[in-house]
Amino acid sequence: MKKSLITNTHGFTSETLRKEERAISDAFFRQRVTVVRLILEGFSTVKAAEVLGICRQSVSTYVKMFNRGGIAELLQRDFPPGKQPYLSPEEQMEVKKVILESTPEQEGIEPSQSWDTRLLQKWIELHKTRPMSNPSGYMASERRTEADSNIRSSRSGDFIRNRRYANRRHILYNGRFL
Repeated sequence: MKKSLITNTHGFTSETLRKEERAISDAFFRQRVTVVRLILEGFSTVKAAEVLGICRQSVSTYVKMFNRGGIAELLQRDFPPGKQPYLSPEEQMEVKKVILESTPEQEGIEPSQSWDTRLLQKWIELHKTRPMSNPSGYMASERRTEADSNIRSSRSGDFIRNRRYANRRHILYNGRFL
């Protein structure tokens, strides 16, 4: 197996990396610096992975990151962008203001003195032009309702009206097992 090598120390020694480790409060980043320090001290990739309880591929990845960009790249963590918020920052502030300054009853939603997510959704749908609920989910439930009317029980032949029985193995659809 090929040994991981630190090709560019970026001015760091084993002692300076140890000081850097102590200064880092985040355990995830501290572990990355520890990997580089262990490799710099002569540990093999497999031995460093055993000592830290991580896989050897992670050790190799951290060493490559350090060689490429030094400690700055080692301590950088990019997160995927994730889903965009439904409300803009201005709309979020407006919702926050409504929650803090009024009740659902004062807003004409429902006779209640405290907000919950269901009431907030109603308020947002009343005050915004786009609905919060997913129309595709509504249509999918409508399709299930139509399918339920065709599903029969193999025991009695009666129509099943309760959806929780629709997934059982003894259910027939048009006379055939599903």
